[in-house]
Amino acid sequence: MTRIEKKTDELRVRALALLWNFCPSSPRTVKKHQGQRCPAERINHKRYAENWLENLLISGSMNGLRHHQQNPL
Repeated sequence: MTRIEKKTDELRVRALALLWNFCPSSPRTVKKHQGQRCPAERINHKRYAENWLENLLISGSMNGLRHHQQNPL
């Protein structure tokens, strides 16, 4: 397997993981998790928008980085 093939495979897996985490769950699963509609909401305890695709774009726009405000003291 070449280096390019390995990189392509990695990107495919990452794309599938993103879709899996943000696609809406079944109504039974949503009810079981008190209205949280996808695995990403259950992990983050937050929904940025009503549309799952917008949530994916917003969450992905930070590229996994979180900026914490430092304590000035």
